Amino acid sequence: MPIVVSCQCGKRFAAKDHLVGKRVPCPACGKPLTVAAAGPPQGIYVSCACGRSFLAPESMAGRQSRCKGCGRVIQVPSPASEPAPLDLGSLPLGPLDPLGPTLPSSNFTHQPVSPPADIPWKTLTLIGGCGAGLLAVAIIVNTVLSFVKSYTEVASAPAPVAPPAPVSRPSSAPTSPSAPTSPSAPPPATSSAAPSGSSSAPQAPPPAAGPAVAATPTAPAPISPSASGVQPRASVSSKTSDPAEAAVVRLPDGIQDWHSQPNIQLSGLRPRLDPTDAQTERFSWLTALLPFVGQGKVYEQFDFKQPMTKGKNLQLGGVLIPEYINPLDDHQRWVGYPFDKIALTHFVGISGIEDARNVVAAKLPRTDSRAGVFGYDEVARPEQITDGQSQTIMVAGAGALANPWTFGGGATIRGAREPYFDKSSGLGTKGLPGGGSLVVMADGSVRHVTAKVDPKIFRAMCTIHGNDSVDLEAASQPFDLKTLKAK
Repeated sequence: MPIVVSCQCGKRFAAKDHLVGKRVPCPACGKPLTVAAAGPPQGIYVSCACGRSFLAPESMAGRQSRCKGCGRVIQVPSPASEPAPLDLGSLPLGPLDPLGPTLPSSNFTHQPVSPPADIPWKTLTLIGGCGAGLLAVAIIVNTVLSFVKSYTEVASAPAPVAPPAPVSRPSSAPTSPSAPTSPSAPPPATSSAAPSGSSSAPQAPPPAAGPAVAATPTAPAPISPSASGVQPRASVSSKTSDPAEAAVVRLPDGIQDWHSQPNIQLSGLRPRLDPTDAQTERFSWLTALLPFVGQGKVYEQFDFKQPMTKGKNLQLGGVLIPEYINPLDDHQRWVGYPFDKIALTHFVGISGIEDARNVVAAKLPRTDSRAGVFGYDEVARPEQITDGQSQTIMVAGAGALANPWTFGGGATIRGAREPYFDKSSGLGTKGLPGGGSLVVMADGSVRHVTAKVDPKIFRAMCTIHGNDSVDLEAASQPFDLKTLKAK
């Protein structure tokens, strides 16, 4: 009858009867073992996947137990499933040595061990693929919904605010008797430019909204007499037949009409849409000037309840406004990130003198001796300019720092800081002999201030009540904007 032999390493094997009393090496670890005489069965041989084995009581046959080594639950086999005894009689046994050779493994029959369960890679791959597909579908659906929502907001946006009616200064130009206007009728925003002497030209289509489309120069529409009896200004088109020339002569007249509106508190910036908006995120005073320079159709398309850089407002910012452009300066659009191709302005409102590092003239009260015409929250009225409107600069050339005309803050309102005509950061108008800048005075006159002007005199010209007088003939020369033509 085969005899079961156990080793301290945990391995067990069966030896035949003729090996009783002899020492044989353990097939697993090589340690010498003595084959004892067979005795009554002591239990059921159980092996674990961790390599440990032990004897379980016969009462545990067919039941589950835990491995004493790793704690894994294993099945105790029935006596019928005991391993077949190994025949060690045919093995040549010599002197046993603890360090001697190990018997070939082919002479032993090991208890089969169930391999650990494989990781279900196919199932995990399927689950991961399904998850990635669902995520992609969610992203696409969210993108489509966002686009539809944005399109719906633009489509359902309220009608644009009607532009304020420009108020003209008294003019000696006769009005056409064939086209009377009614004091109660609302004035049209703009009319198309007509040839010289024409009084009934068809209206031009609205300017295309987009970064690559320039606004078509249009002559200002005749304005109905106001309640105060102010007569309409003569059309600029009656003064010149050159569209480029007509565009640039409208700027000072439009500024005067805008500035002289009665009973209206003017501001350099439109009110904030959000309390956290920066100055440059607010619409500039040049957007309010549009109806007064013949660009009422552009004005009507703005949605001032939305940010200037959103949707249609951003597209309108790409419209070139001829009245805001120096035709001798080819830098007319922003180049590169973040507002590529947005239209610029070559003219800025003058806010006063900035004589210290942290002074922002546009934030000073208009009562300050350094203040100019333009402030962020207030534009000085004509009666506040105690130095004299003909002595005070209202608008000047932006120099090399041309900025988008829709942007508020320092983009379209600037304080004068020495050196006043610095090539990189100062004021100036490109193409003028002798350098310097074109300036629009508060009375609507246009002058050329050369770069050689006495800084003290130019400082006095930029303030509204510095209690100083300026010799305009020594500081500047009259300039006719009609001579500023494209090359």
